Formats: sequence, structure tokens, C-alpha cells
Amino acid sequence: MRWSGALRATGEVVDLENAHQRFLDFYEAAPARLSRLYPDVATTLRSLIGSGARLAICTNKQQAATLAVLDGFNIAKYFEVIVGGDVVPFRKPDPRHLLTALEQLRRIA
Repeated sequence: MRWSGALRATGEVVDLENAHQRFLDFYEAAPARLSRLYPDVATTLRSLIGSGARLAICTNKQQAATLAVLDGFNIAKYFEVIVGGDVVPFRKPDPRHLLTALEQLRRIA
């Protein structure tokens, strides 16, 4: 994992898999709690949809956490496809992640 150097810098022995799982447990319990939408995001999404745009999300975040954030801000309804990093065997910047989202969007058309 990329952040292992930061944990090792503390001088403590760290079980990275356990630390990562603990982080996910905390984060997924309330992923939108300390987050805020940027100003006008909801208005912009409505405008895009109103103009005929079709929207998808391709993220390295876990699918469940992504859906929880979108639902928490009541904006999930604007996205036809959401592809989290844990639902495909590859992650960004691998282009197959984005291509998977685009293919799913195409199939819905």
C-alpha cells in the first residue's frame, strides 16, 4: 500500500491490512459526516441532466461508501452508472476502470 511509509515513519510496527480495514470500517460507517458539497454542485448536476447529459462516476473509493456519500447528499439520482474501485479488478489510472463505466452507460442507452 502506498501509505505504508507514513505508518512506518511512526516507528511502530503496523499491521497494514488491519489498519486499512479499520480505516474502512470507520469511513464506511459515516462517509459523508464530515464532507460537504462544493457550492452549486446539485444545481450543476440538475442543469447537466436537463441539457441531456448522461452522467457516470468512476472512483477508486469503495462502492458502498460512494453510494452512501451520494445518497447522503441526495445526488445519486443524477448518475446512471457508478463504478467503485472494489467492483472491478483494476483501478484508476488503469483506463479499463473508466472504460467499464462507459460500457455500462452505453448498455443502458
